[in-house]
Amino acid sequence: MRYMVVFTAIALLTGCSDFNNFYESGRGGRREKGAGPGVVAVVGPDEVTMEDLSRALGRMPFKKRTLYQSSPQKMSEFLDIYINQKVLYTEAVRKGIDKREDVIEKTENFKKQLIGQTFGQEILKDIKVSDVEIENYYRQHQKDYEQLGISEIFIKTGPVSGITKESALAKAGEVSERAKAGEDWKGLVRRFSDDGASKKKDGETVYIQRGRFSPSIDDMLFRMKEGEITNPLEVDGGYFIIKINEGAASLPEGQVRRRIESQLINEKLVEYVYGLREESGVEVYRDRLEESMKSE
Repeated sequence: MRYMVVFTAIALLTGCSDFNNFYESGRGGRREKGAGPGVVAVVGPDEVTMEDLSRALGRMPFKKRTLYQSSPQKMSEFLDIYINQKVLYTEAVRKGIDKREDVIEKTENFKKQLIGQTFGQEILKDIKVSDVEIENYYRQHQKDYEQLGISEIFIKTGPVSGITKESALAKAGEVSERAKAGEDWKGLVRRFSDDGASKKKDGETVYIQRGRFSPSIDDMLFRMKEGEITNPLEVDGGYFIIKINEGAASLPEGQVRRRIESQLINEKLVEYVYGLREESGVEVYRDRLEESMKSE
């Protein structure tokens, strides 16, 4: 158990811990040793308070934080992790690890990343999207929010399935023709589909939106009418035969409102960043990048 706690502490040093606060407090000077009501441990000249633990927990993912807060025993485990973190850091500084060039470089890179992310969050707080902007975007991009009700049969190809591409195409073509001739679709799904999910659904309708397939396949599918069945459609790893159970229909604005708002916020953020790039006089030589990658 002791080893587990130590290794978890090491993980916390590089993850969601209170390492930064401790690092800064260590640089700025030590607190006098004491044991006030809020002190839960003393590590050399430093006190560990409940406030320290709360700040460290606040930086952790929700599930981990909830786990440690679930019982006094789990909180005691976290206290051990926190203490081990502090003593590891102190010993690392004593050995001069903080003066190593690789550590300084990583620290500076992390600092730049943290500052950039924090500033990005500040920008996002100031970006506002109006109801009118959302409504206009929905009207102009309504096709992007269409959905289609389909059922599918998938014929695998490749070494795993033991069938060549040519054989898979011939099989898919036969299945497509039989479906178009009126053979029971559910029976064809059960007999021929190599996709466990579609077999399990037994030909029931699933809903898709644009982006599931390539743009050319999407365009064809979203133009098809209820009851129509495709020829074999080539994708990575095999062929699809798709039956249209419900024709394309736009999702209500209210159902996609949050997605549109996120999209608009992202567009405004990108616009802001590219404005900064222009002010900074950024020049990008993509041809040189491509040439460099070709020569590797």
